[in-house]
Amino acid sequence: MNTSYPFFLSLLLASATVMATEGAPMDNTSQPAELPSFQTLDADGSGTISKTEAEADVLLIKQWDLVDVDRSGDISKNEYAKLESGG
Repeated sequence: MNTSYPFFLSLLLASATVMATEGAPMDNTSQPAELPSFQTLDADGSGTISKTEAEADVLLIKQWDLVDVDRSGDISKNEYAKLESGG
């Protein structure tokens, strides 16, 4: 039996653990990023958030298709309120 096998297996597992946690926060107390207010994102005061206005918030852009429920191309106050409430 090759005695170096357990050593290399341990080294492989240790490397995988380091790679999996690289860049992860060290403590678990970090809170999710707070959403900007509707008024902040509605820069032109139209009462809706356009896709151009939403570009100010990366997370909103990533979730655009989920938030723009009625597929109007804008996010209404009601649609944004659902996002804020987590629903």
